Amino acid sequence: MPLREVALTTTTPRHPFIGTAVDIANAMQAWFEADAVDGFMLDCPVLPTGLNEFADEVVPILVERGLFRGDYESETLRGNLGLSSEWGRASSRPPAAPRTPRGGSAHRACRRGGCSPSGSSRT
Repeated sequence: MPLREVALTTTTPRHPFIGTAVDIANAMQAWFEADAVDGFMLDCPVLPTGLNEFADEVVPILVERGLFRGDYESETLRGNLGLSSEWGRASSRPPAAPRTPRGGSAHRACRRGGCSPSGSSRT
């Protein structure tokens, strides 16, 4: 193979997600329906223009096809992930379990019965 062909082969993008908005949406849909992916990470070569173009042109096609959410069910991330909001606030969290030093044993003085309720040793 001539050097020119090697250069063209290695530098010419052959990514399946290059083309018009419809081409990109078709490729994403094909991969998704073939269970080849469960999501995509975007790497737009020109930011923010490339990301804006994707959001303005490709996302509406995916929403129309039912492959991307148009609206979210909840106003919180926890709700959209299907998680309970029971422990959603720091003030409503259960108390933390008491920590013990390395080795899992209590403080030396506590093992001998010499700790006060605050955890400090009696002298």
